[in-house]
Amino acid sequence: MARKILPVFFLFLGFFTLSCQEEDKASNRLKYLKEFAKAQVAIERMRKKDAPDWKSIQQQYAVCSKLVKDVDKKNDTNYHAAITDAIAKCAHNERVKVNQQTLAKGLQHIAVMQIRDSMRSMAKADKRNRKRIANDIAALFEGIRPTFVRRDRDYFNDQKQLEKEADLALAAFGAGAEADFITAAARLERIINKTYALCVLFEMQSIEKLRETNISMCEVKLAEALIFYRIIAPRIQKSDRNAHRTITAILKAEYSAVNSGFLLDALNRGLSTKII
Repeated sequence: MARKILPVFFLFLGFFTLSCQEEDKASNRLKYLKEFAKAQVAIERMRKKDAPDWKSIQQQYAVCSKLVKDVDKKNDTNYHAAITDAIAKCAHNERVKVNQQTLAKGLQHIAVMQIRDSMRSMAKADKRNRKRIANDIAALFEGIRPTFVRRDRDYFNDQKQLEKEADLALAAFGAGAEADFITAAARLERIINKTYALCVLFEMQSIEKLRETNISMCEVKLAEALIFYRIIAPRIQKSDRNAHRTITAILKAEYSAVNSGFLLDALNRGLSTKII
């Protein structure tokens, strides 16, 4: 009898050990993603100071760099090298306001790419792992939440239209309903695209306001707009190539030729929605 029980016991022990290892791995990953988001927000706050402490910013980026490298590898991007170079240039006072955008907006793009990758992985996950992935997505979103807050302030009188919509999608993920994750993913993707389309529009509208008085600030605004557009470009390229060509042309145009009306129309067509 004992001989029959022992194999079952060891099999159970093996499953239990494997389950514990998976739990530990998921817990460590969630902890890291929370640290990433916290460091991302800290970097955004620190870089905006009159005299940024680039050594401290580098230390915060060291926390972020693991995910940056992972996302670079999966998406064939080059953000780690670009961000490292940008921080070095900022530390040497080289076009600081322009170069720091590679760091700040690059980390936002990294966060969005990872959120999208996590949403795709939900399709093959069981219920337990979908819940873990939902927690990962919610943790990452905290790093980009300030952008939703700013665009709500700029375009919706601080009524939190963008932030509320994102939170509803995140809540649907967290509910863990079997059939809802696809709807929640589509909902979150739409509001991410809308928010970053508004980011592109905001920066280019700023160029229209500043082009007669502050060319150096226009360079900063363009640097921001270019990275913001990278975040939504795949969606627009897929849905409306003419809209993509129009947006690209506006981003490449002389400041005097920037027309935010044409840009808004192209963004609306490219995302098949009215962003404002």
